[in-house]
Amino acid sequence: VLWGEDGAAHGASAGAILVDMGTISPELTREFAARAGEMGLRFLDCPVSGGTVGAQNGTLSIMVGGTESDLEEIRPVLEAMGQTITYCGPVGAGQATKLCNQICGALNILGVCEALALAQKMGVDGAKVQ
Repeated sequence: VLWGEDGAAHGASAGAILVDMGTISPELTREFAARAGEMGLRFLDCPVSGGTVGAQNGTLSIMVGGTESDLEEIRPVLEAMGQTITYCGPVGAGQATKLCNQICGALNILGVCEALALAQKMGVDGAKVQ
């Protein structure tokens, strides 16, 4: 989609901002940004949180890596998709923030599972614990 013969990078005008909203590694993101820079393009990594419902309702949380000036230039586009747009730092920082966000979410789920298992072992109705 980005680098193929008919990909966005090859159809973009010099100085355009490529916005990657997928969730990929920060390292690969930095490689993409370097490649875009060699082509005279700018690059922002903008992974999202909020799932399908957030996308449908335009309430996604968007974590942005790149330059602040590039973010401000495309902010109106991002605001059409999300309510919380957070500048995280240079290219790759959006992806790194998303990784941290995922760890926090996974640990919360793990905590709930442990609490419910403990409740069951202690003879307490798990519905009362929630």
